[in-house]
Amino acid sequence: MDTKPNLILILGGNHAIKTLSIYDNAILQTPNIDRIGKEGVTFQNAFVAEPFEDGSFFRGSYTNANSTNFIDSSLIESLKLMGYATYYVGKKTSEVNLKGFDEVVMLENDEQYYNPVVYINGQSTKTSGYVTKVIGDFSLEILNKRSKSMPFCLVINQLGPGTKCLPEVKKLEDQFDKTYPNENSLYIESGPSDQDIKGGQKVENLDIYHHLPEASDTSRLDWMQALPENERSIWLKYAQHLREDLKNKGLSQSELVVWKYQRLLNDYSRCIASLDEEVGRLLDYLDDNQLSGSTALVYTATSGYLLGEHGYYGNGYGYGAALHIPFLLKYDGKLESGRVEPGLVSSLDIAPTLLEMAGGGHKTSFQGTSLWARENGIVSFDEQRVLYLNGLANKDSLGFGPFEGMMSKGSKLVHYLDSDYWFMHDLLYDQNEMVNMAIERGKKRELDKMKTKFEKLKMKIKSSSH
Repeated sequence: MDTKPNLILILGGNHAIKTLSIYDNAILQTPNIDRIGKEGVTFQNAFVAEPFEDGSFFRGSYTNANSTNFIDSSLIESLKLMGYATYYVGKKTSEVNLKGFDEVVMLENDEQYYNPVVYINGQSTKTSGYVTKVIGDFSLEILNKRSKSMPFCLVINQLGPGTKCLPEVKKLEDQFDKTYPNENSLYIESGPSDQDIKGGQKVENLDIYHHLPEASDTSRLDWMQALPENERSIWLKYAQHLREDLKNKGLSQSELVVWKYQRLLNDYSRCIASLDEEVGRLLDYLDDNQLSGSTALVYTATSGYLLGEHGYYGNGYGYGAALHIPFLLKYDGKLESGRVEPGLVSSLDIAPTLLEMAGGGHKTSFQGTSLWARENGIVSFDEQRVLYLNGLANKDSLGFGPFEGMMSKGSKLVHYLDSDYWFMHDLLYDQNEMVNMAIERGKKRELDKMKTKFEKLKMKIKSSSH
């Protein structure tokens, strides 16, 4: 009988696919995260089925699908029944998502990038350091003290680049501002007009002094107050430099948009650099402690992130860049190194895949598909697969608000509920989703056919939850 593998699931926050160098056309270098794909499998077309709901990664089902049957549908509860020790470290999440974990180390909130407060099995503790490093430290501490007599499952839910994108202070010294390629669609009005749909965070509307504090701001900014005096001084010096740079350049309106975009990219890239370092530290620990060969490890993200595409930034959109997520899987000796899979993959596939790798069977409550095949590691892909996209939990006015949709490798349909606005894209010829066919003349019949398919898909999803 095969020994059960240890399982590690790393969720990297809002991680834009173009900021991982193992993927095509990347603008950043991520050598440590890349190691996972180079030593295992890179899924090129993975999409988050349910943004804003971290728990769907553990359940393998949509949030509203198993509200009365959570234990049966939970990857974590299933692993516990199979003799696994289970640990959670990272972002704040709901209690129902934490069912089944033996130990929980959770951030008090998702706003504290510096010296965050964490709850260790319910007890509040003040920490010291940058949040990505703090989560990494607790993860390694758990691995050190765990029982060696049983397999483990460790979920690391990193805050990563989020709404604030506050970087590690030492990165402000080590990594002075770089110039990144400008996003091709930064100025292109490929999205809806303000009359058609409300919301959306446009790069051009970024606060010009975003993360550029002055000394007088310290008392009103919680994140500045959390810093020790020496790190606060570094931040203020860095901010002053950028303020002077902006003042001296006398930028035109279009040049100012580019300046804001470069500021956004630099903040974001520094957050990714810290995340990549922590992944490297974990991989080195596994190697040094002879755990790599007995551990299946996944790196993915809770959502993608717009970095200038269509002129917007952040998540909360049905655009591809906001839903496209990294998905890398390694299991030394069991998977062909450097394998690349182009098939369409859902974030709901992760839970059933890990459970089957652990030796468990497929649960009827899963709405994702196991990608694991014992004979050759990875199953064959259904080229006709259609994914349901559930963004209904977007209640915080991110992006364009709540949405739902469907996508295949060739087409996509998205409906924003608050404004009753539809997007339809031909992904074979318009991979960047620049042309909204739903508002084009002569496309009404095609749109109606897509809407009918969408209603049938929703009925299928609903019936599979019972």
